Amino acid sequence: MRLLHFPVEPFYENTFVLIPAQTDQGAVIVDPGSDGSLLMEVLQGNRVPVVTVILTHAHIDHVSGLPALKAAFGDLKVMMHPADQNLYTHLDTQARLFSQPVPDVPPVDHFLEHSEVITHDDIHMKVLHTPGHSKGSICVLISGERDILLSGDTLFREGIGRTDVLGGSRKQILHSIKQHLMALDDTTLVLPGHGGDTTIGHERLHNPFLKGL
Repeated sequence: MRLLHFPVEPFYENTFVLIPAQTDQGAVIVDPGSDGSLLMEVLQGNRVPVVTVILTHAHIDHVSGLPALKAAFGDLKVMMHPADQNLYTHLDTQARLFSQPVPDVPPVDHFLEHSEVITHDDIHMKVLHTPGHSKGSICVLISGERDILLSGDTLFREGIGRTDVLGGSRKQILHSIKQHLMALDDTTLVLPGHGGDTTIGHERLHNPFLKGL
């Protein structure tokens, strides 16, 4: 597996492209952000189609690249936790809040469950339901020689996701991090939805929000 990630405007959200060893099997996209044109350039440059999109949550900055993907790859499958269906259905409300156009997103094809395992060629992923930034927020744990956690907007480098937005709860996000993320190995590489990389061990020691967890 190759993992590509890059920030996209206007929210500088990190979009992830997971390319399997057998590239003809197609890529998995996690959180296709607003700049659909940049995402399409990356896919075309790597000559890989898209078969699956996983959303860590349904805030507008993590889904706005979906229309471009759906137009290019009509049979792609969209996956998300069901607790964020209301956010996904009412993207017009989010668009007004952030003065953004309303993305014409496709229906969700598959609703994810906590601990669900997704395997795509040599990519092995486990879903962790981590409510708090939104009700349906998830993290995606990719197993390998070194585990990788795509933490969405749940855990950042020395920070946590906002809880003053739609579906947020500070109590829930701290519980989610304590129960599911702090149980991971310290060497686990964490790739958040915004900002730079970190590790579970670094956050255990240096994240001021996690003191006492």
